[in-house]
Amino acid sequence: MVLNVNNLTPAALGEAARFFEANGYVQLAGLEKSVAPAFKQSLGETLEMSPDQLERLLDPEAEAAIFEKAVRQKLSRIVTSPQLSQSLIRDLSSLLTAFIGPIVHVSGTYHGQFKGGALPEASKDIAHYHNETAADFMEVHGAYRTHQDFTGASLPTSPSGLTLWVALNSCPESTLRIYPGSHRVGMFCHKMWKADDPRMALLAPPIEIAAQVGTGVLFNALLFHGTGKVGTRRRVSCDLRFFQLCGFLPSDVHFLSNRPKDVLQRQRREAAGPTMLAPVLEQLAFLGEDVSADAPALSPLNWVNYIVQLMHGEPDAALPHLLRFINTDLLEDPPTVFTQKFHNRPLQIDRLRAVNDRATA
Repeated sequence: MVLNVNNLTPAALGEAARFFEANGYVQLAGLEKSVAPAFKQSLGETLEMSPDQLERLLDPEAEAAIFEKAVRQKLSRIVTSPQLSQSLIRDLSSLLTAFIGPIVHVSGTYHGQFKGGALPEASKDIAHYHNETAADFMEVHGAYRTHQDFTGASLPTSPSGLTLWVALNSCPESTLRIYPGSHRVGMFCHKMWKADDPRMALLAPPIEIAAQVGTGVLFNALLFHGTGKVGTRRRVSCDLRFFQLCGFLPSDVHFLSNRPKDVLQRQRREAAGPTMLAPVLEQLAFLGEDVSADAPALSPLNWVNYIVQLMHGEPDAALPHLLRFINTDLLEDPPTVFTQKFHNRPLQIDRLRAVNDRATA
């Protein structure tokens, strides 16, 4: 399904939400008017390039080269400026509200990627992941192995977070490889998988999405994804994350509605399924509402129940809910890799109180 961001009618958003519930992603069109230019401006400022210089760099057929380490370091974590954050919130407000709710964090940094071209031979093979050269920030150029964004993080955020992947040029190579429906099988990826991992057979076959100017992909933080095989042409993209109100994050939030609790209660009644319901209930829990969910094993609603118990000050009671969210059939490590990383991390209680006061004012 392709959702045009310039036509975000209730009917279109409803259809997209149902597709997202089942597949964990939705393709976007219409980004050439606002979203892509905002990223291009930020990217040009980061690289200290004029618009004309940047356009030449975006040419997929132009002679490619490995950027210097200092440049790669900048591109691996570009600071999300207030101007970029406000621009994205303005243009995507109704989309973000529909998918994760009316109170939103914008990631403080994002990634700029220049995949393909004149890479070291080993980096051209998707079986070679950038971690082998991560100290040199070669992930800017090399292929990503398949992974889940949420489980790969060093600190907890939310499995219902969103990644916005935006193409800045058109290139048939270095596709975004995604595994539809993989967001519905829990947390399973502590270490990124190689392309020939036999566990791939347990997931639905992947699809490849090529970069096209004006297009992008919005996908769930548990969706299994990576890079298609790198070729000789350069694919340029940016990716940035959004989170609904999250008690682990110290960052400021954006209110997308004057009556956020009313919006959340309506979304609670109308959610298409557990994927769409989880961020709503998680947000209500952080706002002090006493919510609970009937959560089958591996459902993101287990994370909701985990958060509820943490908000009650009961970490021991929370832990079983976290364990029910871990897919031990696919995880090659013991479940403790996730409990040690995520369990009982401190919550930003004072910030949550301030947000709740504002939400009820």
